[in-house]
Amino acid sequence: MIRLSFVLAIIFGMAACAPADKDFTEFASYPSPRGSQTVIVDTARNRLPFGPEIIRIYVNPSGSQAKNHVLTTKVANDGGGISDDNIQIEWLGEDRIQLCLSGDEQQDTLIEINLLNLQFSEMLQPCHKMIEQKG
Repeated sequence: MIRLSFVLAIIFGMAACAPADKDFTEFASYPSPRGSQTVIVDTARNRLPFGPEIIRIYVNPSGSQAKNHVLTTKVANDGGGISDDNIQIEWLGEDRIQLCLSGDEQQDTLIEINLLNLQFSEMLQPCHKMIEQKG
């Protein structure tokens, strides 16, 4: 019985460390090439020391106040804050983006998102490959 209470205490304690909606702030917004929509990135610090930053991605159609949730993920950056070096977004036309997440304690993650059907694919590869493809 002691084991079960201990495990439950750990589970509920970890859940309490997750950031609440009020803890998220807008990090950046990225308008599409023709301005029909904007991708918005919100971030929140994990309540655990040196925990990962929580990242939420939204898409907002032009002229709308609605933020449509696309993805929630994490960036493990050794307890440091998030900067432009950790999150990069590149538009691939008007309805697709590449999102690259990098941190000191994780492999770079490149996520391609189709904003029309909210399908995405995730690959582990260096973010600099995304930047090289631009040039």
